Amino acid sequence: MIPDRSSPFSTEPNAITAGLRSRVEEIEAPLLVCEPVLTEALYLLARYPRAQDALFELLQNGALSIVFRIEEHVGALRRLLQKVSRLTDVAGRRLRRTYGRDLRPACRPDTRF
Repeated sequence: MIPDRSSPFSTEPNAITAGLRSRVEEIEAPLLVCEPVLTEALYLLARYPRAQDALFELLQNGALSIVFRIEEHVGALRRLLQKVSRLTDVAGRRLRRTYGRDLRPACRPDTRF
């Protein structure tokens, strides 16, 4: 049997949908998501407006719960970004020391592949 992959919310019964449905039923609600994951899911479902609406329905009825809200973590995210920036600077200095001052990127934004 070839699974129907034309829609993530297919009404055609098949082994994949049945298996997925049985696994989802084992999970206790609410399923925890963060805003970026929800945004990506909505983007990936752009061709399926009913599926997008189903996600909002899951949020509304409590089956999904948003657990990471960026505004609650701005300080920690800012510190992390500063730390990553410092590490990037150190890596850049080491590369220049190893390969010389005239480091040229192997790939430039204006380069066509």
